Amino acid sequence: AAQLLPDAGTGETDLSSFAVNSDSFPDVELVLFGLGEGGDFVVRESSGGHEAGTISTAMFHSGNYENGLRSALESGSGYCDCYADGGHNYSVFTDMGNKTVLAATLNGDRLLDEARDVYKTATTAASVGALAFWAAVLAALFSIRGKVKKASGALDAIAAGNPKVKLVINSGDEFEGLAKSVNSISNKMNEAVAEGAKRGRLYERFIPGDMLALMGVPTPDQAGTETFACRKMFTMSAKYVFSGDISASDDKEIFDLANLVMERISGHISANGGTICRSGAEGFTALFDCATVEAVSAAVSIRQEINGLARDRVRQGLPDLGIYIALDEAQVKMGVVGDERRMEPAVVSAGFDVGGRLLSLFERLDAGILCTDAVAERASDYSSRYLGKTRTGDELVRVYEIIDGDTYGVRSGKLNTAQEFADGVYTIYSRDFAKAKRTFMDITRKNEKDGAARFYLYLADRFDREEPGEISLDY
Repeated sequence: AAQLLPDAGTGETDLSSFAVNSDSFPDVELVLFGLGEGGDFVVRESSGGHEAGTISTAMFHSGNYENGLRSALESGSGYCDCYADGGHNYSVFTDMGNKTVLAATLNGDRLLDEARDVYKTATTAASVGALAFWAAVLAALFSIRGKVKKASGALDAIAAGNPKVKLVINSGDEFEGLAKSVNSISNKMNEAVAEGAKRGRLYERFIPGDMLALMGVPTPDQAGTETFACRKMFTMSAKYVFSGDISASDDKEIFDLANLVMERISGHISANGGTICRSGAEGFTALFDCATVEAVSAAVSIRQEINGLARDRVRQGLPDLGIYIALDEAQVKMGVVGDERRMEPAVVSAGFDVGGRLLSLFERLDAGILCTDAVAERASDYSSRYLGKTRTGDELVRVYEIIDGDTYGVRSGKLNTAQEFADGVYTIYSRDFAKAKRTFMDITRKNEKDGAARFYLYLADRFDREEPGEISLDY
């Protein structure tokens, strides 16, 4: 009967094949009851002649039997003796869960006759034998119940999505085989989960999860060519600067350095809510929510990180490196392009066009972080200065420098000459080139590492000799 208990009530069990063929207890009848909607106990399976659907009170017209069933349902086990079907009957009950009770009933007339015959010579032995018999029955029932609960609990855990289940039953019977089957299912599920996680990680190499989040797609499998989103964001364009011998080398050192830089800076981007949308050997692009100025915070922390890395490499006699960062605020269109074999995210924004233009100014300005006025106006908690204008297409874009990412000496020098620099920029755009030349010459004497001041000194001298049509940083 224990083999079939997990399937009890499904209509597929056959308790009769166990009680009838049992050598140990041939006279025991097993009945599995279920609590019906009306509160009556209804037969589900029986090893005797009771048909499924029979109500318990129709079997034994005794309140004791009914009380025994209810006691098992409430406390886990029950017992009763009653007179029915022309003889004494002894029953024990055990709760099987899900409002089912297993009853084992023995017609006691034969036992009573045998007891009377031996009573005169072995009263004590007979009593001990009866107690041992019922103890064996109860032990068997509780053993079955425990194994069923173990198996049921393991299967429930697997069904709930927990594949890390191990069922241990060393009983040498069918329950041990059931435990092995459950463990086999668990192992297969673990393998499937691991394979799914591996596939997910591989998928995210092409379509990162944070990019999907920006596009409003919760999982990679839901991304497709119809995926699209458009929103205003801060755009970050970055360019790596390696020493000349590395850039011209034929070996993979440039890729090793690019990976080293990305390893050091990716945490700063994610910590500030950013998403890398493209990376390569020459630099990367990233997106940030424009509701905050965390893009500026990320840019400053990235510059400081790379400045520290560069110092360490110089001390070790290794080639130098650096990074330029450009920031803008613009509408960003995001989608997925490709076919069923391979897909990858695509990002289109005028902000990256502006960023590319700003990146072209870095070498002449010797700056670290450049941004547009849309970013600078929001970054009032950071030290910045207005540098001038650059043309992108038909538009003149106002360019600002955020100096918090510079090394301490360079930053201090720029802060100390901030007002003089602002006056010099105003003077040169007012076309008083001689005065502007004097101003920027004075600034470079005080801080020779101010690249923008050196560039404006060059422009002022050039414009003083040959007046330009349009004044901008594009010379």
